[in-house]
Amino acid sequence: MAEGSPVKNVAIVGASGNLGAPTLRALIEANRFNITILTRTNSNPSFPTGPNIRIEAGDYGSSSFLESALRGQDALILTLGHMIPRNLNSRLVEAAAAADVEWIFPTEFGSDCANENLVEFLPPMMMKAKKGARDQIEKLGRESGGRGPKWIGLITNPWIDFSLPRNLFSVSAPDRTATLYSGGTAKLNTTTLAQAGLAISRLLSLSPAALSAHANRFVYVSSFLVSQQDILAAAQRVTNTKPEEWKIEHKDLEEDIRESQDMLAGGDMRGLRGLFFGALSREGFGGDYQSTKGLANGELGLKGEDLDEVVRGCLGEWGTVNMGP
Repeated sequence: MAEGSPVKNVAIVGASGNLGAPTLRALIEANRFNITILTRTNSNPSFPTGPNIRIEAGDYGSSSFLESALRGQDALILTLGHMIPRNLNSRLVEAAAAADVEWIFPTEFGSDCANENLVEFLPPMMMKAKKGARDQIEKLGRESGGRGPKWIGLITNPWIDFSLPRNLFSVSAPDRTATLYSGGTAKLNTTTLAQAGLAISRLLSLSPAALSAHANRFVYVSSFLVSQQDILAAAQRVTNTKPEEWKIEHKDLEEDIRESQDMLAGGDMRGLRGLFFGALSREGFGGDYQSTKGLANGELGLKGEDLDEVVRGCLGEWGTVNMGP
């Protein structure tokens, strides 16, 4: 990529995943990128085809394959699940640097890794582990005299249309039940998967100077700033139900956090939900990041979304899916 040139060639790993699929769709709809999809040889997802889409299938354990597939790319997007091999991120970053890729979107796409309260409170696998990729990219950049790769971390908080069907907000439309923690009034930012994917595409569409302003920094976007009460009210509207038709339980937030910690200590990973969403409901833990960090929605041309429509779109899946990568 010539210095000062706009991003044209974009590679993506994990293009069939929860975030990868809408990101790929946004890149295609931008109609300005040459897109390379990296996939394993033994993987068989179905990808869109087109004159500007190339699929590179090979062995992720092969440095030569990765470097060859990434040669000539301006940017690499990593939308990887949590079940990937431990060193895959590192191998991809190394290969990108060797192939002279300038921009890397590491697997962030979640809560604010710059919020020290949140990072220190949650288990290392949830937040601290992400720092390794950022440090590695910066180290490679320094070793190349500043000509090496740079990272951009997209902060979205939990994806609302991923979280609602999995009852992660503790509001279940099909069952007409909800558990509200300390009144359910704490506000947190949340983003749809489509909005997150569009944000990535819009970032890569920025002018070189505007994109450079985000080098080795986090970018904050959001679809909504909502509370459990807001989500409950939306669920009642779209199901045309009254509050008295719901079974509402109330629980102290800190009590739920302590119970979640005990669950994790006993090896029950279901405690992660209470710990994570409980932390985001605490003041100063990055749930509402727009009040302190601001949002890049305006710069990226991200339009407002309708909460009721998002909730309505989740009704068919609500309660039928489990947590997964």
